[in-house]
Amino acid sequence: MTAFHGPRSHGEVVQPTGQPMAGRMSHVRAVHRAVTILKCFTPEAPTLSLIDLEHQVGLSRSTLYRLLHTLCATGLVETLSEPERFRLASGVMQLAHAWLSGTKVADLARAHVEDLRDQTGETAALFLFRDDASLCVLECGSRHCLSVSRRVGESHPMTHDASGLAILAFRDNKPRLRTPGDVERKELVDAIDRARSDGYAVDRGEFLRDATSIAAPIFDRNSAVIGSVALFAPNARMNDEMLTAYIKLTVSTAKFISDALGLPVVGEQSNVAGLRPLKVHPKAPQTRRRSSGSS
Repeated sequence: MTAFHGPRSHGEVVQPTGQPMAGRMSHVRAVHRAVTILKCFTPEAPTLSLIDLEHQVGLSRSTLYRLLHTLCATGLVETLSEPERFRLASGVMQLAHAWLSGTKVADLARAHVEDLRDQTGETAALFLFRDDASLCVLECGSRHCLSVSRRVGESHPMTHDASGLAILAFRDNKPRLRTPGDVERKELVDAIDRARSDGYAVDRGEFLRDATSIAAPIFDRNSAVIGSVALFAPNARMNDEMLTAYIKLTVSTAKFISDALGLPVVGEQSNVAGLRPLKVHPKAPQTRRRSSGSS
């Protein structure tokens, strides 16, 4: 969800949707129990017997067996030889790797994203490609009273705004395109092609209503696009001169982050196939919208 924030008191914090929803929704008991079992394993006690687990979680043996069977089937727990003992399986490492990779990128990018926000005064954010969606892993909010917020932990279709289009433009295997409401598919394809040609994406309300978004892709050490850095501002505050300047700042920020991730450099340019020299188009073409009566 994209949120427009009006005036608010200094220091007010809006809870991200990715945070626990205690008090708003009840727990699923089986899931809670399974997580409790996983947390029983520690560096000091990497393997546990059924009796050990039974004492720690306080569940009946039959219930504990069913939960352990499910955790083993999902690759999160595995059994050892007789006498029967349990330990965490490789599935936990896969989850940890996914979490660490996102955290590492966010940590490396934080100073650059903050600098982009400070130079423009607008909301700057970092997105990573996750499960055919664009996931916000870092946001530095605008200092203006009227601002655009993407919120850490939220994911949205890649076609929702410039942050996703910048990623799509440089992916070889593109996910199935989900066309936003009243935007023609051809216009979406043209926007992706234009982003690949320019080296960045711009949306002036064609996809994200009432807001301008600018995004440039970020690449890892294998020259593979893994996400984007994006800038968001209300349309009312964005003119062509500002847009030109902000595009350059956003592209430069993306390059700094890619360099920090180890993107190879050939000569003076990053080694990314298809990445063109920066071309700034202050006035992005407007997208045709379907009439309300169209199907």
